[in-house]
Amino acid sequence: MAVKKLAASKPVIASFSAVAASGGYYAACPSRKIFANPGSITGSIGVMTQFANLRDLLQKVGVDFESLTTGKLKDAGSPFKPLSDEQRAYLEGLLADLNQQFSGDVATERKLSKEAIALIADGRAMTGARAKALGLVDELGGQEEAIDYLKTLTNLTGDVPLFKGPKKKSSLFEKLSTALSLPDPKGLALLSTLSGLLDGQTLPQGR
Repeated sequence: MAVKKLAASKPVIASFSAVAASGGYYAACPSRKIFANPGSITGSIGVMTQFANLRDLLQKVGVDFESLTTGKLKDAGSPFKPLSDEQRAYLEGLLADLNQQFSGDVATERKLSKEAIALIADGRAMTGARAKALGLVDELGGQEEAIDYLKTLTNLTGDVPLFKGPKKKSSLFEKLSTALSLPDPKGLALLSTLSGLLDGQTLPQGR
């Protein structure tokens, strides 16, 4: 929905790297043009849900479970009991409804017939090359080709700054490695904190 709103006011070009399947493909559909590498994994138009059934395992260790609900479908999918036929039919209907919405939106955004999408809306993944042949993507190419197209579309020249996403938080190991190699004040503070942790002291809040 956010991509669709943005596409209503600005040109949006999507570029698929290694994987952009199912929800990733769904989000990209409203784009004006979709680029994919020949080997990108995409498509996977479909909906799924999975439920673990722990009843037999819990009974072996003497654990029982009871569920109180206001309706017989409220706890459909509970891991503590098998699905009833009615619950299974209910969940299958829910998935079918969601899949119809998914495939219908793909057909609308990609300007393809619902019949054509229905033939492949069974959850199958495919390569970017196959997706192009089916009309799910527009061009074969990577991020560079997508940027070049967008620059032409918007009459931009020169380098285009790219937002690479939120900065990844460093793990304790990475912070420690940095502190050991660069003994600046921050590094020394980290070593002091780590020393206190190893000595059983409580870490200060916010560190």
